[in-house]
Order: sequence, then C-alpha cells, then structure tokens
Amino acid sequence: MKISVIYVILITFIFQFLLLPRFLVAQSPAEKLSAHGREFRKEVIEVTNGVYVAIGFALANSILVEGDEGVIIVDVTGSPEAAEEVRAAFKEITKKPIEAIIYTHGHPDHIGGASAFAKDGN
Repeated sequence: MKISVIYVILITFIFQFLLLPRFLVAQSPAEKLSAHGREFRKEVIEVTNGVYVAIGFALANSILVEGDEGVIIVDVTGSPEAAEEVRAAFKEITKKPIEAIIYTHGHPDHIGGASAFAKDGN
C-alpha cells in the first residue's frame, strides 16, 4: 500500500512539474507563424536519383526531373522573382537545358513563374 501511494505522488509530481508545463506553453500567433515558417525554409531536396523539389521559395513547389540530355520542370511557382531563385538553385544541380515545362494545373501559383524558366531560348 505504501508503494502505491509513493507512485501516485511521484507520477503527480512528474506530471505537474515536468510534463504539464510543456502542454501549457502559450504561443502568440506571431510565434506560431514563425515556427510554421521555419518548416518551409528555402531548400532543394533530392527526392530520388535525378528528381529534385524546391520548397520554401513560393507558395507552390517546383520540381526538376533530370534526363540524360536535359531537364523537365514541373510547376514554376507563382512569380518570375521566385522562379528565378528556383532556377538558380536548380542550376547549381545541373547545367542541362530545360526541355519542357509541365503544369500540374492552371492555378497562378503553379504557372506564374514560367518566363523565368522559358528564357534563353528554352
């Protein structure tokens, strides 16, 4: 009986002073937004051999599919400015020419940056 009382006291102590404060930590909306934004930092991730996805540059992601002699870009972000950043990041991976652009659908956040990828005779 004495052991069970000690366990109850110990569990209560752990919950009140160690675990509960983690659940009660208040975050302001600005702090929540900032934490959420850190999940989408600008980076290019290799998904598999020859397939890369640029995240965090714009609302929509952009994908590079590398072939033997050229690349295909899937979605081009929503603005030429964001697309220029993505294109520069993709150029660090390969200098192969862009052979095609594929749009997954026609929403502006997926097609607005086409001019950045279609320049230089591509």
